[in-house]
Amino acid sequence: LFANAKVRWLGDANKVGVTGEMSGWVLDKDLVNPGIDSIEPCVLLNRQQLDSMAALLTNVIAAGRNAQVNSTELLTALKSVVVAGAGDPELLNDVEKLSDSRLVPAFLKELPYHSLVMNLSNEYWASMQQSEQDEVIQSAETKLKYYEAIYADESMWMNTDDTLGEQAPKVCPIPLNMLP
Repeated sequence: LFANAKVRWLGDANKVGVTGEMSGWVLDKDLVNPGIDSIEPCVLLNRQQLDSMAALLTNVIAAGRNAQVNSTELLTALKSVVVAGAGDPELLNDVEKLSDSRLVPAFLKELPYHSLVMNLSNEYWASMQQSEQDEVIQSAETKLKYYEAIYADESMWMNTDDTLGEQAPKVCPIPLNMLP
């Protein structure tokens, strides 16, 4: 599976089409016991992409805490966090939810998967109980720690081109449930 994913990733990265022979299908549940997952879908990310997800979660965590303490709207708090970090405040202009902002890396927007964090809006945040907001923040903190551990563990990173040796770009599979 990884070899096929690697070929597809290289094909996309180099703007080269992949033949139909590489296409296939797989069941995500065990045939005998559908309650058991047979695979764990992952996204191959490079270090720069992992960094951008970590930066996004860091901003969301800080904004979530600010919004709770100051009783402000989440996206307003996020805008102030971005400005405080010398970022561009226009990244959050005219957006209804986080996934619409330019703060979210483009590769995340292209995925057919959106998590709770990506769908956060002022209205949704305001409708949550304090404990639910805390859960969102704690989930983001858990994912951020996961990213830091992955980033530091060289054994998790795989070469995309064995012929280049250490010069080859490296990627790491990140499970969908660990995306922001």
